[in-house]
Amino acid sequence: MQFDNLDSRKKVIIENVNRLLDHVHDTEVSLAVENEHFAPANDILRFSLDGIRDSKYGFCYDTSHDNLTSQPLKIFQRYGHRLLTTHISDNRGERDDHMLPYEGSFPWPGFCRTFSRVHFSGVPLLEVEMRESAFDSPSEFLQEAFTRGQRLLSACRRT
Repeated sequence: MQFDNLDSRKKVIIENVNRLLDHVHDTEVSLAVENEHFAPANDILRFSLDGIRDSKYGFCYDTSHDNLTSQPLKIFQRYGHRLLTTHISDNRGERDDHMLPYEGSFPWPGFCRTFSRVHFSGVPLLEVEMRESAFDSPSEFLQEAFTRGQRLLSACRRT
């Protein structure tokens, strides 16, 4: 993805988010920006989270996207305190496979160390699909997704 004129894009994101925030303050709606696997998008994310300190604006942490960066967990460690929702999945570090947790190479122990320090009151969302999974049957896949989600939450509570 190409990002021309990054400074201009940063200014536009601040303006657009602030305009949206004007309409959500008396509602239960919050706005979350998601990390990506390419640096320019994450530069914009960092800029917007640093520049907009509104409690209705936060972070959607995508573990699979982060595993495709050169420094997994760094962005989560920096912005975990702004966590509003998650997209939890795994991959082998080459593409956004949306595998079940523990099927790929994501550093789950480090995730749990950070997640255990975050005051997150939401429901951690799995963003998974069967395409790259070891589980062929939809019922087995769904049962295993539930089991892996419970395993991950349990591991994070013990950390």
